Amino acid sequence: MARQTLEVALSNADKSGARWRAGRSFVKPLPVFELPRHYWLLALLAPIGLGCQPHAQSGPHKQGPYASLSAQSPALSYTAQVCPCRGQASHPKTLPLEEGAEYSITVKFDPDSHEWLPSPFPRMPHHYAARLEWAKLDAMESLDASRDYVFQGKALKNQISPVQGANTWRAVSTLEVHCVCPTPPGVGVPQRQENARLPQAFVHTPGSQPGTASPAPDDLAASAKAVQPFDPDGNDDPEPEGEGPFPKSGHFERVGRAPISLRQICDLTPLGDALYAAHALAPLGADGAAISRYLPANEKRPFTMAFDWNRPGEPAKGGGAGQGFLRVRAIDGRLYVPDADPPYNGFGLMDWGTEGYVFVSRSDGSFAYAMRPHFRPPQRPNIEGRAGAMVLPRAYHDFDVIRFRGHLIASTGAVPPKERAWVGPSPGALHVATADLSHFEYALSYPNPYVNGVWRLTYMIRYRHRLYAGIQDYDGRAPDDFVMLAPAANQSELRQEDLHPVRVTEPGAAQTLRWYADAGKLYWIAWGRDGTWLRVTSDGDHWSSIALPSAAGAPTDIVRYRGKLVVLAEHALLQLEGTKVSVIASVADKKSPFELRDGLCAPPLAVFRNELYAGGQRDGSLYRFIADA
Repeated sequence: MARQTLEVALSNADKSGARWRAGRSFVKPLPVFELPRHYWLLALLAPIGLGCQPHAQSGPHKQGPYASLSAQSPALSYTAQVCPCRGQASHPKTLPLEEGAEYSITVKFDPDSHEWLPSPFPRMPHHYAARLEWAKLDAMESLDASRDYVFQGKALKNQISPVQGANTWRAVSTLEVHCVCPTPPGVGVPQRQENARLPQAFVHTPGSQPGTASPAPDDLAASAKAVQPFDPDGNDDPEPEGEGPFPKSGHFERVGRAPISLRQICDLTPLGDALYAAHALAPLGADGAAISRYLPANEKRPFTMAFDWNRPGEPAKGGGAGQGFLRVRAIDGRLYVPDADPPYNGFGLMDWGTEGYVFVSRSDGSFAYAMRPHFRPPQRPNIEGRAGAMVLPRAYHDFDVIRFRGHLIASTGAVPPKERAWVGPSPGALHVATADLSHFEYALSYPNPYVNGVWRLTYMIRYRHRLYAGIQDYDGRAPDDFVMLAPAANQSELRQEDLHPVRVTEPGAAQTLRWYADAGKLYWIAWGRDGTWLRVTSDGDHWSSIALPSAAGAPTDIVRYRGKLVVLAEHALLQLEGTKVSVIASVADKKSPFELRDGLCAPPLAVFRNELYAGGQRDGSLYRFIADA
């Protein structure tokens, strides 16, 4: 192999979010240490006879049989032919390609990765870990980075092989390129806009209702301008607070549990006529993840499973099931559930090293089933309402999803750009969803610049036109308690310079349990070296602590119920009026079902059908607050 060829492969091995590689266009980036073991794949790219007369080679990029990448030039020296595209060949909708079929693949230049990317991205309905390679690209002048092109050619034989011990198949499709032609002006995919990744379902004009899409503009930049700049305070669709007189006292009563409910309920969210619970056995520590549904109108069977990610019968080595669902968010009338710790570090749908998933429901709260055989992630969702699994390439752990400044954002711990999975730094990250809801793309990180160590950005909330996200520092070294993303007014673009670390506690490195925005104030429950505290701010910058009765134990959640703020603690339900705290219910059990067991799964509260519910931590039971007579 030519030295230049190897250098190109190494320089492109870990481009953030890149699945298609210059000259070879890898759908999955190969870590540097794996390249020698995949030398046989490069043999597929050996140049063979060309279908039309090549242009003369020119420029400094003539480096043998493969394309080379110039980091200084905005254009890519590409090996192929410029000639008229012919026939009615179509852009592939799926991978692997159909062997022997003719394709015309539209590509565009990505200024971030300095690569040509196909658009739209082909789906992988059979859930192969697939990639696409180009063959016969060996005599091309530099392409114009401002233009879209079509690579036209014939699909060669697919190379499909099993991945030992992972229940995964890897497929390599190769397109024998006959010619490259520019798309006519006005034809092709819109040029990329960093602040325009918004699906139609998330494009709102002033005065529109949540879940109501404005007419989709032809140009994505115009779409970004149409975005409602500020969302209301909170972290998902508004929840009812209930009506009627507020009870002076009461007690908790066990309602029941779902058939295969796991030990901990980490979140409760109502949608329609049902209450949904996110379950875990031991978040990020033991296999087990499920979403249960409580439907009180069904008297015979009020508890059912909405989504099961326990993957029974699959090999447990490497994590045979998801290791906890920590949040279930209602956003524009659909449920979004991040997979906190995916099985086997992901299934290689978009990345070989590691990847995560966000499961998205239909508008009725139903989820797509895991695909059989072997219970793999379902197909991708779409903005028309299809349920499925969005992919978070290069993410280790996935914690939360939120809408902010027109973007759908996920918080994770992830592999940063130009780094390899499982080696080197692992910062916390914010990812932005693509327009088709198929996947997320890496956007911002903490710390920045990143250094060796493990960080995660966890739970998020909007407050006073800012985005707040908790921090989990694996080693407990960071002095910061959370990060605050504060873009300028009417700015929808997300920029690294607008992400600010914040320290509120004296010891630092506090771990966020809950956020809650209410009546112009932001409440923050966090635990740290100084204990677990409830704090409040009225401007987002200055915080004060609220003292709770010591007998109540640690606070775990706060909501508004029938006109009053209530705080769930380990041993009591408290009413909060300003800084005045009173007990309205005590937990009589010797072992409280609301014990705070870890910093990722705190017992939740939710108001549903005019009643107050709490999630148990011992056997996954749901509890209801009952007012005393």
